[in-house]
Amino acid sequence: MSQPLGYPVEIVHYNNEEGFIFDETALGEILKDPTVAGKEVMVVAAAGAFPVGKSFLLSLLIRMLDAVREGTKTWEDLANGLWTNDDTGPLRGFHWTDGDEMVTGGLYFWSQPCQVELQDGREVAILFVDCQGSPDVKLQLSVESTLFAISAAISSVQIYNLPGRISSTDLNYLKMFSHHGCKTFDAENAEHKPFQKLLFLIRDCPFIEDYGMYGGKAYLDTTLNGNHNPISAFEMADCFLMPRPGLNVDGRNMDEISDIDDSFLESAARLAYLLFSPLNAQRKRIAGQFVTGTELFGYAKDYVRYLISAQPELRSISDANAFCQNKQAEEEAFNNYKTAMHEVISTAMILDLDSLDKHHGAAFEMALKIFRNPTKMRLRPPTDDQKTQFIDKIDSYYRQLKMQIDFIRNETNQRLNNIPEDEQLDLAYDYLGVNMTATNEEIRRRYREKAELSHPDKGGNYKDFITLRMHMVVIEKARSGPRLSKNRCVYL
Repeated sequence: MSQPLGYPVEIVHYNNEEGFIFDETALGEILKDPTVAGKEVMVVAAAGAFPVGKSFLLSLLIRMLDAVREGTKTWEDLANGLWTNDDTGPLRGFHWTDGDEMVTGGLYFWSQPCQVELQDGREVAILFVDCQGSPDVKLQLSVESTLFAISAAISSVQIYNLPGRISSTDLNYLKMFSHHGCKTFDAENAEHKPFQKLLFLIRDCPFIEDYGMYGGKAYLDTTLNGNHNPISAFEMADCFLMPRPGLNVDGRNMDEISDIDDSFLESAARLAYLLFSPLNAQRKRIAGQFVTGTELFGYAKDYVRYLISAQPELRSISDANAFCQNKQAEEEAFNNYKTAMHEVISTAMILDLDSLDKHHGAAFEMALKIFRNPTKMRLRPPTDDQKTQFIDKIDSYYRQLKMQIDFIRNETNQRLNNIPEDEQLDLAYDYLGVNMTATNEEIRRRYREKAELSHPDKGGNYKDFITLRMHMVVIEKARSGPRLSKNRCVYL
């Protein structure tokens, strides 16, 4: 089988000298890629004590999904654990090591999404995230918690990879983390918990007859013994038991697949089926709504910024969720306002500033309604301070818009004064590429086409846009008479 497509991309990095470093551009390149942007996503993240083979496991799962994509294996094969050890070559993917040196220093995304078709025919983009091990004496606990928080918040399945068993230390760590995640969610938002699914993955499990999800559920129930507080930040929790990968697997990043024991491969295949098959794939939800790659990017970038800026003390995860959800609502409302203003301006060949004020008022009211009651990803309403900031943002944009219109009007008048009046109309028709017999609708269409290319907001420049506006003023005067007052202008 061919090597998996893609490579690990570091999104969040931490070191003692610089603190957290967030590569927003790299995250955007993955989540806004055409193969991901408009699709609902499933995000599988792995975290665990260092070193316990989480990077190794993710790489193997990617390999198995690629086999289904290539057609060399089927979902039925994986469900039955049919993964014979005839696959040769090294296992490539996320970096891992079996020594004392830590390879994963933050959060890594796999660059190439896997695509799975659901039962209803829709495609879901599956993304993988490798998280810094925890707990680790090399990092402060608050740093570890922040990395885990980011991982759990952006994932739909958070794998907690542990060696041999679930220890009291593991549960205490998870309990501490859950405390941050549930400070206010239990009281205010019982319907929507901060995180989706937690999967305890116990590797090197001694319970030989109980591998898989069935044995894992019984083990988890016994271990928790009715105390669900450590997992209370998650909507659901499961446990999957796996054997040791093999005596010949030493943790190097070039392990031969042929060295992995058949029992481990069979168990991994069943896990891949339970995670990724069309029947089982857990799509990412925020506030109960499935999200696309683009929507997850908008949420994740604000979430990461919020948490890493909260150092050295970790803020409540519920506060982080509320902050990011309100940022998304603000962006949606502001974009709606700009679109509404752009639409009314672009359809009016002549627009006076008094009419513009009326359109601004209507667009503003609609934007404010969206901001207060967004359609997606909102658990808490915006605070008074957030409302004030949003109103100030709209007002500032509108002031700049009117200044821009005034600037264009003045520049146009100056240029017109430098062209002989008997030449102005011929130049105007030539510039638009129409003749004098063209209808008003044809002229309007040509104007909008050229304006789309020349407007500064669309990557053009003021010189070209002012020239276009100047010629439209001439044509309008010729067709309708000199009815342009100083408060009238042509504007896209």
